[in-house]
Amino acid sequence: MSLAGRLRPCDVVVLDNLSAHQRPAVETLIRSRKAHLLFLLPDRSDFNPIEACWLRVKTRLWAIGTRIHAALIQAMREALSTVRPEDAVAWFSCCGYPSQSS
Repeated sequence: MSLAGRLRPCDVVVLDNLSAHQRPAVETLIRSRKAHLLFLLPDRSDFNPIEACWLRVKTRLWAIGTRIHAALIQAMREALSTVRPEDAVAWFSCCGYPSQSS
């Protein structure tokens, strides 16, 4: 199932500035599901909450240190599980993005 198929009204989709994300069809599809669209600021990793998330995930992966494919898949699951919803809220807040309640 695609992301669009999982979107519910009031969901928030955060996109970076990848050229594929800039296509009008992307915005149309997201908004047709009554979801909100938020673009990250361009070329400012210090204002990009995704960078903070990936830093945590990469740090955990480096600590695990596996280089075998099957073990790497499990390590990625473990690393991603360290990211909690409250972390995401804090990263967005720290980067100056308003909360949904704002």
